[in-house]
Amino acid sequence: SALHSGYHALWRRFGSLPERFDLRRGRVADGSWADTYPLRPELAESCYALHRATRAEAGLHKQGGAHAWLRTRGGDEALRGNPGPGDAADGLGCDARYIAMGAEMVASIDSRMRVPAGFAALSSVQKGTHEDHMPSFFLAETLKYLFLLFDDQNFVNTHGGSLLFTTEGHLVPLSLRFSSPRSLRPRPPAPPAHPARADWTVSSFWGGGAAPAAAPVSVPSLVASALPA
Repeated sequence: SALHSGYHALWRRFGSLPERFDLRRGRVADGSWADTYPLRPELAESCYALHRATRAEAGLHKQGGAHAWLRTRGGDEALRGNPGPGDAADGLGCDARYIAMGAEMVASIDSRMRVPAGFAALSSVQKGTHEDHMPSFFLAETLKYLFLLFDDQNFVNTHGGSLLFTTEGHLVPLSLRFSSPRSLRPRPPAPPAHPARADWTVSSFWGGGAAPAAAPVSVPSLVASALPA
């Protein structure tokens, strides 16, 4: 939590997060790439994870969660990019600061990185100049974590105990059904051994016949079947 607050203090200072910061000298480190912000998701992900881990402790689950706080004066100011002093969020409990942090990140991204065709990475966090580039992980991870931070009733949050995020922000259902032999499609029989030759085809590889067709699988139904009722 203390480390995350330190990183967010840098975000408040620059309206983004430089790739490298020199703590000893108190400024962005030397190097052409140290001053950049490529829309990385790690701070947003940490903000989301810490909020989910501490929300019950802060009482947010009983007070309407993030949506309720955003309707307060503090939430409105954070979304406008004008956070109040300190990290507390209008008395909702000290851990509600993660909602405030997320709101400040949303405001900064919208004001500093939005361009006519979408959002662009910053080539300089100090000058606010843009690169002609938006990495795909900005959509797949950065925005996903910020969206989920404010949507307490999202399926991902209400079924959090049955889902796992990969390091790339993909969701994996946690279920033994995926490792159970009954759920696995039988593999086709091993093809007969053939001498090395340059003219073999798929049909000859499968013993003169066509390769067995894979059974169609409905991904939504597969995922739904892995979740608890």
